[in-house]
Amino acid sequence: MTASIKPSSFGPFFREVHGFEPFPWQVRLAESVCGGAWPATLDLPTASGKTSCLDVAVFALAVSRGNAARRIFMTVDRRLIVDQAYAHACRLRDALHAARGGIVAEVAQVLRAVAGGDEDRDAWPLLVTRLRGGVRDDALWCRSPLQPTVVCTTVDQVGSRLLFRGYGVSPRAWPIHAGLVACDSLVLLDEAHCSEPFRQTLASVKQAQATGGEAAAGLRPLEVVELSATPRTAAARFQLDESDGAHPVLGARLSAYKSVELVTVPGRLATAADSATASDALADEAVRRVRDFLTYREGTPGGISRVAVVVNRVDRARRIARYLLAAPSIGADVRLVIGAMRPIDRDRLESELRERVGSGSKLTRPIVVVATQCIEVGADLDFDA
Repeated sequence: MTASIKPSSFGPFFREVHGFEPFPWQVRLAESVCGGAWPATLDLPTASGKTSCLDVAVFALAVSRGNAARRIFMTVDRRLIVDQAYAHACRLRDALHAARGGIVAEVAQVLRAVAGGDEDRDAWPLLVTRLRGGVRDDALWCRSPLQPTVVCTTVDQVGSRLLFRGYGVSPRAWPIHAGLVACDSLVLLDEAHCSEPFRQTLASVKQAQATGGEAAAGLRPLEVVELSATPRTAAARFQLDESDGAHPVLGARLSAYKSVELVTVPGRLATAADSATASDALADEAVRRVRDFLTYREGTPGGISRVAVVVNRVDRARRIARYLLAAPSIGADVRLVIGAMRPIDRDRLESELRERVGSGSKLTRPIVVVATQCIEVGADLDFDA
């Protein structure tokens, strides 16, 4: 058996898994969680690397040698963010499984022991699954209550299971899924301000557990952590500090200049004609932004434009996309992202978006993404306008 893993080893662990150093707040959070409980709220701004809470939770489970939540539910009401979190968790899972030395291998060995005493290197130390519409639940995550597991899920998927239901779950399996969600589990509720009813439901479940028999039965009750840049309350918040602002990467993200121009549309869009005019105006603005950006950056390396047009109605998004596709050539591709798409088409489109407008991606041709709010909150995408 490996020697005890120290909380101070999180930095080397993170570096071995991802190939770069963690941010200061990630190290502080890991040391704090390993030394006690999670804070009630993580008050972290966009682009600060909140998905790394998965690494913290898995590392803390290894440090405690199983005396922490074995099931980690990264929960957010945006399918695109669920998929991004799933990709992050899969990198962590694969690194643990492939490790043959160093701190990652030590963590993997402990997790295998936590899963039931099997320290065979061929056994998976961490199970990762995804619960959202359009993908099949492989049900592997609910075969053993001991297995360390990361579940990336939407609110309705995990919420329905918690309340003895579940999409595609047979009535006989309802109690199993409910028990696995409610006990020995950590729910990381991302963008918590967008999921207030579910947050209240989780609070009610925790209150019922406090007066029930879970503790007497030796069961670890549900633990909930809210992740939000706009938290409800100042109580028990974990925040960035000066060291994060001074970090060369995170500091640049936090201080990035973002200009805003407010254009007032006459009237209240009371008629279909008004709405069509406003939609065409948005499309014209997207064309102008692409052309202006290309003119401004002409001859400059990396002068490729990413423009997003985000609206709150599917029919308006479709109209703008049709307008752009029919307009004289602007030298840019046009992609429509809405919820009403076949899963196979949506998955293919999301893969393309990660390659072309994902953080750190590179382009060879401008792109205009016309979307509804399905990309509005928390998606790891970069746009110039």
